[in-house]
Amino acid sequence: MPQTVWDRNDLPVLEQALVGLLGMEYVPEDVLNSERPSLASLEILCVDLVTTMEQAKILRAREWLRSMKEFAEQSERDQLLLRALEHWTNRRFEESHRNLRQVLNRYPQDILAVWACHMLEFYMGWISQMLTTMQLVRDAWNAQTPLLTYFKAIDAFSLEENGNFEQALTSANLALTLNARNVYAIHVVCHYYYETGQFYEGSRWMEAHRSEWCDNSSMRIHIWWHYAIFRLYLMDIAQVYEIYDQELRRKSDPNSLEDLDAASLLWRLHLLGYDDSSRWMELYQSWKHYGLEEFYWFNDLHALIVLLANGYGDKAAALAQHSITRSEPGSQETLRHALRGFAFFEAGECQWGLEDLWHAMQGTPFGGSNAQRDILELTVAVAITRLPNGPPTLDSLIDLGRSLKYETPLRNQLLSQMRLGVRENG
Repeated sequence: MPQTVWDRNDLPVLEQALVGLLGMEYVPEDVLNSERPSLASLEILCVDLVTTMEQAKILRAREWLRSMKEFAEQSERDQLLLRALEHWTNRRFEESHRNLRQVLNRYPQDILAVWACHMLEFYMGWISQMLTTMQLVRDAWNAQTPLLTYFKAIDAFSLEENGNFEQALTSANLALTLNARNVYAIHVVCHYYYETGQFYEGSRWMEAHRSEWCDNSSMRIHIWWHYAIFRLYLMDIAQVYEIYDQELRRKSDPNSLEDLDAASLLWRLHLLGYDDSSRWMELYQSWKHYGLEEFYWFNDLHALIVLLANGYGDKAAALAQHSITRSEPGSQETLRHALRGFAFFEAGECQWGLEDLWHAMQGTPFGGSNAQRDILELTVAVAITRLPNGPPTLDSLIDLGRSLKYETPLRNQLLSQMRLGVRENG
């Protein structure tokens, strides 16, 4: 990281904090000197805070950024990075991205800027931009570059989200050769097995490497979600519920939004007809304080489905309106269709829900991974099975594109639901 450090004693602490951020093993703030923070340490802290996309932590980052203006020893790189972070906290995401790219043009080995730029692209749904950023900096990295394992994991995820699955796996495996506990590389391998329809093989791989990810403080819950998704596609419902109850609801930080994966998994079970009213109500306790002025629309979407599943339609409508109003202009139409589509679906208006969700699927991606956004596609598939005006064909389900293209027990279950609906409507 191209950063001026005035005290050599700060170097080990800074490296430890940076590894904590990139490896998601611990919170960088826990190892930084809070009594005498350096500019470099505060930059790491602020990147950690903004990449949560949680309003309370965004506000903390904004306060730190104000205090950092007092540092006189700011390089051009510092100024660009701090400007990018300030834009981020004020929802000026394109300006933030532009400043981060400027840093990387000058300093392609700046792993902190690489991480921040990558995460912003992920949150915004700028999938092709992930590849462009990696192409901008890749030639500057080699076997001797420090922290290469983390760069290769970032590169791997960028490749995977753009459909380059075998290249992604190669890069992820290299990252894991350098550091078997690199949880972002482990995460890429989970996506690889999901995207290639190898749900059984994916679950076996995760079981074999469980000791390397199960205690990761930041990503443990999300990696368990991936394992649960594998078991869901195999219709091992008993184990899905076991993972939900024992892992997804065991939060590392009671004050953080670690409930998104739980909402996502419970909704998928809901689509398959499983009644979880008690679990939905328990989950609502974690979301009921989620404010109308939160920061990130992908979180809004999951808050909305928890409200809908608990029968709080008015609260869901209010949240949807605020979310659309404060979202980026380019994503407003997609978001409007997505939020409205889930509301129609849950109200039993499957035709209207289907149309809105279909528009959302065709629109501008609004953040999260391809696998996470498959929640839209699966809801569309179930909406199709519930239409009263004739049965959908198998091709119509497969042609949705992603989540049902492989023959699995889950797809067979949806077809059974379709046939049952046909008999009831006939």
